[in-house]
Amino acid sequence: MKDMFCASASAGNEKEWKVAMIELENANKEAADWLSRIPSTLWSRSHFTRSSKYDILVNNLNESFNNYILEARELPIIGMLEWIRRRLMQRIQTKRSGMQKFQGEICPNIAEKIDKNQRLSRTFVATWDGGHKYEVDCGVRKCVAVNLKNWTCTCGYFQLTGYPCAHACTAIGVCRLPIKNYVHTCYTRAEYLKTYAHTITPVPSDIYWRTCEEETINPSVVRRMPNRPKKLHRSAR
Repeated sequence: MKDMFCASASAGNEKEWKVAMIELENANKEAADWLSRIPSTLWSRSHFTRSSKYDILVNNLNESFNNYILEARELPIIGMLEWIRRRLMQRIQTKRSGMQKFQGEICPNIAEKIDKNQRLSRTFVATWDGGHKYEVDCGVRKCVAVNLKNWTCTCGYFQLTGYPCAHACTAIGVCRLPIKNYVHTCYTRAEYLKTYAHTITPVPSDIYWRTCEEETINPSVVRRMPNRPKKLHRSAR
């Protein structure tokens, strides 16, 4: 059943998603009904907006950030924020310097994914219609249509990710065009450097801060109610 769920979550188009959901329903109707109650835009690639250029299904980014600040979470609030600020200063500079040394036009991670799709595309056969469209035979009684003018593929991954899927790589190989012409600009070295072009300004210790002439704002006085404070949490109804 896990494989059936993964198939419905990773489906790149609505047709494949429906087929996967039917298979899941036949195997476990209760699980399929529970999954259907969750908006598919939150968990299935087939319903992700095509302008997102994002196909990740897991929350590894959140988990990585929590692990990143694990040491800082034990600090007082000001110390925690200062720790995060310094780490971000270092990270931005490291990312910027690393990409400045890179000589390619497409970012390394995306270039690696495209290379993988190109290797997979060698087993496919494309038929050209004379214009911008190609019929790609994937074998096992499966064909998809690729439109290089509109950057679309029946599988849905070309328009979802913004770089050529394996089917699109087959079509691009037939017309002998540079693969980089069909990669969204957000994956280029130039755009990456723009992302990390900003800097976080260093902050000196408070003894060097400018003296404020305005009225000092103090925290409000805490009013403690009589009797012993309750420790048990009262659940909302």
